[in-house]
Amino acid sequence: MTEHAWTSVPLTDQYVRGAARLERTARGVAPHRLPERAVSQAADPQLSMVEAQPSGVRVALRTEATAVQIVGFRSRVRYTGVPPRPDGVVDLVVDGGAVAHATTSGGSTTVVDMATGSTTSDEGEDFTLTFDGLAPGAKDVELWLPHNEIVEVVDVRAEIARIVEERRADDPNLHHLDGLVLYGEEDAALRPLTDALHPDAETHRIMGERFAEEIFGRGPFAGVVRGRATPPAARG
Repeated sequence: MTEHAWTSVPLTDQYVRGAARLERTARGVAPHRLPERAVSQAADPQLSMVEAQPSGVRVALRTEATAVQIVGFRSRVRYTGVPPRPDGVVDLVVDGGAVAHATTSGGSTTVVDMATGSTTSDEGEDFTLTFDGLAPGAKDVELWLPHNEIVEVVDVRAEIARIVEERRADDPNLHHLDGLVLYGEEDAALRPLTDALHPDAETHRIMGERFAEEIFGRGPFAGVVRGRATPPAARG
């Protein structure tokens, strides 16, 4: 089995596209196809279930990674005496063309007895889908989520660190730093990007301080600044 050095992709609307809104959950993010106000006005359980099924929602990124992975948690409904619907499918699209797909598994299932109105539920594990063997070089990668089941996106990963490590053979000054160290999921909840792309001044400051600590405090250039000779005092 191939060992991968994964880097997580921020679960923000910069990368998770096609949703009207992203709901932060204990697991990750749940895409919705309607604004929260529209759902609350309708107060219809069937509508609430359908609008949470992420038809048309995808995770999109431009990357040189040769492998990508998605971790998710699905929620399904079954009806007693009726065959279950097919498992959801995640489609991998590269540079506009579909190249692979994989089915989801696990998650939670609610079984409804239409005769009595009773329901039973069981809860399983996250699903993890890995798409390997992507062509090298820069490319637009999209992971299209299932249209027929609710999915919470727990994590999306791309193999960036290995590519950097390989290129270090030609450039030893090339290093990899996971962007989530500078701006992670907790930061996105506390300090959301106003335009889904650019941080404000305070967030810039925090990211800069973390960058300095990671690179010059304990990273590849640790001690470079501290060890630099102190210039002589100016003479009057």
